[in-house]
Amino acid sequence: AYVINETARARGWRLEGPTRVTVLADESVPRGTIRADTSFEPGELPPWAELVGAGGRWPLRHNREAIGRSMEADIVISNPEVSRRHVLIWREGEDVLIADLDSANGTTLNGADVEHPETVVAGDLIGLGLVTVSYRPL
Repeated sequence: AYVINETARARGWRLEGPTRVTVLADESVPRGTIRADTSFEPGELPPWAELVGAGGRWPLRHNREAIGRSMEADIVISNPEVSRRHVLIWREGEDVLIADLDSANGTTLNGADVEHPETVVAGDLIGLGLVTVSYRPL
């Protein structure tokens, strides 16, 4: 289970819930070989970070989250200053990045305009128009 979890983490993959590995003897498998069977049980992903602002807390559960005012966004912030699809936040290995999605009112990171993907760290302030949220890893 450790190797699976570490490989997933290194590649930026998000596994759903705890990983379990069971080793069973099977007479039908030739000596010196292994057979791997996998299964999964659907469930809600635990958040890996959250955005915190005056309007509430928004958990980040998936590796890529589109944030905007539209109900089709992964994270919905109902504010007219926020574009329908305003900003994308994602994990890439150990890094967390944001990119503006051609929003009408722009995206800032700690007050500076986001013109290309930028790395986000704990406590950074992300501005979506006049709405400001803080990035908090969990």
